[in-house]
Amino acid sequence: MKITPFLLPFTLAYRSKRSVDIDSIQDAFDHYVTNSTFAGTHGCHCVGLGDSATFKGGQGVDELDRLCNKWKSARQCLDLQLGACENETSEYTLADAAICDDLTNTCQRKICQVDAYFSTAMNDILSPSYTFETNPTCSSSNTAPDYDACCGTSPETFQRFVSSEMTCSSGVVTEIVQTCGEGQQIGLSGTCEVCPEGTFSSANSACEPCNSVADILVVLDGSGSMKSGGKWNLQRNAVKDFVSNFDVASDKVRFRIVQYNKNVQGTSGNKGVSWTTGSSATNLNNALNNLIQGDKESCDTCSQVHEAYGGNKRFSTQFSNVGRNAKKFILVFADGINGDESRNDAMRDLRTGRNWAADNGAEIFFVRIGNSNNLPYDNQALTQAYFVNDNNNWMTTGSQGWSALDDIIPTITNKVCSS
Repeated sequence: MKITPFLLPFTLAYRSKRSVDIDSIQDAFDHYVTNSTFAGTHGCHCVGLGDSATFKGGQGVDELDRLCNKWKSARQCLDLQLGACENETSEYTLADAAICDDLTNTCQRKICQVDAYFSTAMNDILSPSYTFETNPTCSSSNTAPDYDACCGTSPETFQRFVSSEMTCSSGVVTEIVQTCGEGQQIGLSGTCEVCPEGTFSSANSACEPCNSVADILVVLDGSGSMKSGGKWNLQRNAVKDFVSNFDVASDKVRFRIVQYNKNVQGTSGNKGVSWTTGSSATNLNNALNNLIQGDKESCDTCSQVHEAYGGNKRFSTQFSNVGRNAKKFILVFADGINGDESRNDAMRDLRTGRNWAADNGAEIFFVRIGNSNNLPYDNQALTQAYFVNDNNNWMTTGSQGWSALDDIIPTITNKVCSS
């Protein structure tokens, strides 16, 4: 239905003839827009301008309707991050004969300027013969962008944007070209910033909370060489720091811990941790405190990490009784590899583990204690590709060896959390 009311002559000047309190966009519309009673029945956006219950949405039936939409968006923009009213109240009082520039509060001044700009633009359109559309067809998307920030320098340029996808520079919104590394994201300034505490990211992605449901197998180096230099305690304490980053519970993140030496030690006694024990934060911490090294004797064939991949207690066996379908991770520590079988047999075991992981959605993270991107076996190097399915999941501690685990644990945690 269209209504063409008879309108008295009106002024286009944006000046208050009396002191006025503006508490909302609807107040501003009612006070400053000519014949707001009829204008407030118009189109898809002028209707319910300040009332979400009657808001219709859509593209706007004409320029007046589109101005209503832009007015509302500009006011909403100022309430978001980077907006002048992010931590301020947008209510303002305009005294007799005052203009917006007289307001000293930045938020109130900018809100007033928005009201002035759009109401003046509307009054320029309205005329005594203006035809209002009171029953238009308004179609809008059921999903709107999750706007969280504001950009712009003036009422006509204020624009809402999604900060994880766009950035604001010199008052202009531009699309983000992600270049940040792991544990970072593009900040509102357009530069890389460290993820907030409790959130993580992979390369070129936004920071998000850690995986809330996962089964994590930790494979420790329990060979005889670990008895010297406090290596065992350095490794065990690093694992304690690692598990402290997760919400450990039977329906959330669970852990299983084994260690290899000449063979793979299971979870019996205090040489490992079962899924059951690793489903309780208290029990897991107690078990880690009492965890002992499985092999006290150093030998030339006692660092058989490959047995954890494809031996009798291979990856598939360790995950055989998890009892649920959750994301699977495997974290392996090693400062070397040797054994009493041929290099080809060791390669077969490693391939068995990698193939199982690839087929069952498990991600392997390998921490190589030292600098090299390989582990020698029978005087020949086994490169990182033998131990992980993704070379990005191969990590080295550098010349600091086991002592550097404190520095690398955040990297490991981020990789697991953001995987």
